This record gives sequence, structure tokens and C-alpha cells, in this order.
Amino acid sequence: MFPRILIAGTHSGVGKTTVSVGLMGALSRQGLKIQPFKTGPDFIDPTHHRAVTGRPSRNLDTWLMDEEVTRELFCRAAEGADLSIIEGVMGLFDGASGVDERGSGAHLAKVLRAPVVLVLDARAMARSAAAVALGFQKLDPALNVAGVILNRVTTTRHEEYLIDAIRSLTALRVLGALRESEEIVMPSRHLGLFAGGENLRIHRAHEQIVKLAERTLDLDGLVEVAKSAPPLPVGPTRCFGSTAPESVDRPVVAYALDEAFYFYYQDNLDLLADLGCRLLPFSPLHDARPPDADLLYLGGGYPELYAKELAENRTMRAAIRQQAQAGQHIYGECGGLMYLCDSLIRTDGTAHEMCGVVPAQTLMTRRRRSLGYTVVTVVSDCLLGKSGTETHGHEFHYSTLKLLRDVAPALAITRERGGTTKPDGFMIGNTLASYTHVHFGSNPDVARHLVATLSHFKSCRQEPGSS
Repeated sequence: MFPRILIAGTHSGVGKTTVSVGLMGALSRQGLKIQPFKTGPDFIDPTHHRAVTGRPSRNLDTWLMDEEVTRELFCRAAEGADLSIIEGVMGLFDGASGVDERGSGAHLAKVLRAPVVLVLDARAMARSAAAVALGFQKLDPALNVAGVILNRVTTTRHEEYLIDAIRSLTALRVLGALRESEEIVMPSRHLGLFAGGENLRIHRAHEQIVKLAERTLDLDGLVEVAKSAPPLPVGPTRCFGSTAPESVDRPVVAYALDEAFYFYYQDNLDLLADLGCRLLPFSPLHDARPPDADLLYLGGGYPELYAKELAENRTMRAAIRQQAQAGQHIYGECGGLMYLCDSLIRTDGTAHEMCGVVPAQTLMTRRRRSLGYTVVTVVSDCLLGKSGTETHGHEFHYSTLKLLRDVAPALAITRERGGTTKPDGFMIGNTLASYTHVHFGSNPDVARHLVATLSHFKSCRQEPGSS
């Protein structure tokens, strides 16, 4: 049955993360196993989910992956949980375009047949809050908007006014009201909120949010709504279930994981493990060198915030450069690409040496350089597939590259909005580095090709007389 609920908003900044974290943490403290999810290609909100539930949060996105895969990934993670809570993205009906619902919380809720609870910013509203709630409830009859949570309520009288209006004019349940408080504000920066667990201020905010949720949210009512979700039809698996044999000869994937690098889709890592890989985390910041591995996976993150520390770890940078020159397979995404370049130049002009694998400088900018979904086409055989392979991804960065010599692109990126195509990705030896974050769920054959490539090279090295 998979009890489940999607926490949506009327718009960005309405308080979805606050409500989701509060609800996840409060129900976890009651002893329930809560499985968190995030709508869309967000790497930061899931860290807050994990901090209060103790379980990895998964990204679900109906633009990045089709409906069957979306349900497969949901059911796989929700198995064994008492209840699943899905945090929405932007406003409930906001997706990849103004005429297509793909990528929106509304589309995901329909794919998963999940009841929706709407978070409404009521700070400067009175009876009009009922009109907004009613409009969201009635816009799509196929969607089950089951209740509303009022956020940023100012006084007890304000709360009573809002509840009276919504109850008299709609059929929605009011499932709680949160007051404004500086104690529950989580700090943010250029790519979004600070990560969950990043500092003491975040931990204190989590504590206050959970306590507030325990006092002001109708937890029993929210569980009741989640349990009202109908059975979910599930088709054959498309991603997982390879039953790869346990073996000391399995490909080893060492992935960067520390304060500077932690942007990974959890299902990407899980799929590599399902295909037979052994996963080993390592820290480009704190370790002397990467572990012995068949692939170095350098995900995204904030290398620009730790550029000085990354540059000072010369043994790590030298080891990665030497391994790349020796034919080591390396896959870098966004922050990983930046780390693989010759240098990173911050907005104040300070330059820091990086690994020197990709002949380019990363130039940090004060304004966002790219944000949006991408169709990724392989134009030159690489770790992601043969030429012509297509998959989906997402870009979000505040930097640009200055190539120091010509390098043929390995990928072509077509933006979902505007349809413009640009070159992206560099395949240098056995290193692939790109700005795009690819979700393997969009084309599981990409992960299978990557693992097959690693396995082939591993077996070749082990043959007598091979080098």
C-alpha cells in the first residue's frame, strides 16, 4: 500500500522544506520509519531529510525519468518504511515548461497516486487564502489535494480567521499552522540552503522545526491522509534487480564525499552497487590519495568554497593527475569537472591550482550561468555510452570554463527550454568530465555501459601478459 504524502507549495519559498523536515522529524521521533523523497533534481534538501530521519532521501523527477521508472524507484525505497514523505518543488503545478506538467509535483503526485498537502504562505493573507487553496484543489480533478498547512501565521486571531475561511469555502482539511520564527530559518547561499548537518546552526534549526511541528501540526491527521493513498500499480523493473554476484573482482568505484563534494543522486550510487560495483567513499579534502579503484567518481558540490584547502592537498591532486595520465577511469560532474581543471579562479580573482587533468580554468561568477534540464547526447564514445546514446540530466552552476587548448567535446547538450544545443563534456584519455548531472534512471543502459567498461578493463588487466 505504501502510505505516502506529497508536501507541495503554492510557490517557491513558501516553506515546503521547513514543513517537510518538521513532519519527517516529528514522525520519526514517534518511532515511525519515514522514507524521504525530493521532487526534482535537488541535492541539498535531501541532506536535511536524511539528518532528521536517518535514511537517504531519493530524488524523483518525471522529466528526468519516465513514469514506470519513477514508480520503480519509489517502491524500491519505500519498501519496509511505515510512511513516505515527498517534498515538492517550486509551486505544485510548476514543472519543466508552462504547457507541460512533467517535472512538477502535481505530475509526480498523479504518477504515484499520492495525496497532496498544500503549504500556503499566509503571512499577508486573510480570506483570500481560501480562494488560493480552492484554486489549487480544483485546477486538476485528477489530483487529490487533501489538506492544507498554513505557514507564517502571525497571531492566534489570524490563524482562526484563516481556518474559518478555508473550512467554510473549501472541502480541505487544515492540518496545522506554523508561526513565523527566526529560530526555524535555515541559512542559504548561491546554490540553495546550507546542507543538513553542515554546522551547529543547521542542527539547532532542525531541532526547533521538529519541536514546532510536534506542537502545531496535526500529525495523526497527516498520517491518516498518507494512509488513504490507494494501491500503487507497479510494472516490471527497468533499473534494479541485476543480482550481480558477490566477488572480490567486482569493479571498485571510489566516490568523493566530504564537505566539498556530496551532490549525488542516491539511486545512481545504488544502481552502480546493484550492477556489481563496490563503492568506497574518499575525501579529496582530507585524504592523502584516493583508494585503489577502477573508477574515480567526482560528484558535484562546493569546490569553490574549499578551493584553498583542495589546492593545499597536493598529494591528492598529484595522485589524481597521475592516475588520469596512466589511463585511470574518472567521471566528474559539475563540481568534479571544476576540480579536474587546471585551476579555479574565485570571484575576487584569487586563483587556486586544481588537478590539471582538464586543460581549462574554472572562472567563478556572481550570477548564475546555467540552470535547467538537459537532453544529453553522446557524440564521441565515452563512459556514458556509444555515440548516439541519449539520456537526461540537469545543470546548475555559477561558473564558466576557459579552455587552455582545444578539446573535442564528448557530449551535446540540448536545453529543454529553447531547444538550443551546445557542446559539453570532455573525454581525455579515460576521463569524462561534464557540467551536467546525469540521472541513471533516465536511461539505465548508461550505468550498464559504464560498469561493463570498467569490468572489461579490469579483466584485461588481470589476464596473463596484460599490462
